[in-house]
Amino acid sequence: MIFLNNLTILCLVAIIGILTTTCSEKKPFINDKNKIVVAISTEPKRINPLMVSDSVSFGVSSLIYRGLTKIGQDRKVLPDLAEGWQISKDGREIVFKLRTDIKWHDNTPFTSKDVLSTIEILTKQSNISPHSEDFKLIKTINVIDNHTIEIIYQRPFGSAFESWSVGILPSHKIPNIDLSKSDLEITHIGTGHYKLKRWDSGKAIYLQANENSYINQKAIKNLVLKIIPDEATQILELKAGKIDALELSTQQFHALIKDEDFKKQFKIYSIK
Repeated sequence: MIFLNNLTILCLVAIIGILTTTCSEKKPFINDKNKIVVAISTEPKRINPLMVSDSVSFGVSSLIYRGLTKIGQDRKVLPDLAEGWQISKDGREIVFKLRTDIKWHDNTPFTSKDVLSTIEILTKQSNISPHSEDFKLIKTINVIDNHTIEIIYQRPFGSAFESWSVGILPSHKIPNIDLSKSDLEITHIGTGHYKLKRWDSGKAIYLQANENSYINQKAIKNLVLKIIPDEATQILELKAGKIDALELSTQQFHALIKDEDFKKQFKIYSIK
């Protein structure tokens, strides 16, 4: 994430994999203080977390869905939907303690059953999901209670905690989820910080802040990801005030960094 204190907004483009960003200093919002419009060069292929395989799709999906763990700086594994865990001495058993304050976007409580159902759908449709390989070594999953789940592996798996960063699906919606279908045919309900409001294929993705998000921060209420493949058009729309932030290619960066008028109106941030 990038926090732009001088604009008093949370610029979420870092989450969707943008490496270099420009944000307007004079016009921080297009319509009001509750909305930010971000240009993205490519449309996500899928946002179902069990199907994402490219960085843009993963970035958008992670706004809507969360996993038991998340990957922080320096590739360090951190708790997310799980508040913590215990691992056996032989490395074969992991007991996840889940957060008790999580709700799905439809206000259904998040429980261990959701984790179990997600792994079951990965197993049943393993020939479709690119993430199934990460869970093949699981021998048994035991639901201890609503917020405790035990994972037993056939043998120690070095990437176990990284694999659990995969977004969890809601068990009460899984019977209607077919991984082979287009994402536009799926009602996306997650536990993430944003809800999917509308997806206009080829045009824009409209997200709305999740009022039940467990992250204690003030997020922009409405986030619009506007799909603009052409780099020149992106710059024109930024200068015209039709978008608030965008990804810069290396070529754009080197051209605009020399433009003094552009630098007076916009700030450039590098994400590492």
